[in-house]
Amino acid sequence: MSDRVARGVRARLADIAEEIAVLKRYASGVAYEDFVQAPGLRRIVQASVLVISEAARHLPPHITDQVPNVPWSRIRAIGNIIRHEYFRIDPDILWGIVEENLTQLDDAVTKLSAIAVTDDE
Repeated sequence: MSDRVARGVRARLADIAEEIAVLKRYASGVAYEDFVQAPGLRRIVQASVLVISEAARHLPPHITDQVPNVPWSRIRAIGNIIRHEYFRIDPDILWGIVEENLTQLDDAVTKLSAIAVTDDE
């Protein structure tokens, strides 16, 4: 077995939940204009979205299919954009994720966490 530890569904969902909490802690109540002018905050959001994207890549379809209203393919894809186009990330995209998708994703993770019985799923 490699040095890398296999992480299961519950661990990945916990990673997503943790990053959602970070986003809520740092971006909640921030006005768009302040967000655009705060490179440190944008980096926090970018890093959290990257972790969410990576964790989502490891959730199997039989799990994500249980909450089809979540744009899983877009969540997975944003990670590639952040990894490869990090210098061109439009603050509007990051802001949109925080403002428009966070609650929906948080609800989905809560639901999936309640039904993910084992880490081996």
